[in-house]
Amino acid sequence: MPDAPNLAGQNERYLVQALKDYRGGQRKHESMSLLAKTLSDKEIADLAAFYSRLPAGGKASGAAGASEAPASSDADGLPGRGGALPRSR
Repeated sequence: MPDAPNLAGQNERYLVQALKDYRGGQRKHESMSLLAKTLSDKEIADLAAFYSRLPAGGKASGAAGASEAPASSDADGLPGRGGALPRSR
């Protein structure tokens, strides 16, 4: 996704607010709004915590282990739903 920003190392509170704004329609972006509408407050908090703890400014390592993803993630890659979070390529 060429227009997707690198969220690694971003401020956790900023990410929470941005995702809630996409979910509520205060921020506009077709892909982000569609995704954010499906997220609960807990999932938003989990995603923000995950991305804020990644090293800033770089690409995620392809060798990163699944242990870096929140423990309660799911098959669709979202925390609380059963699989690992998607990795940058």
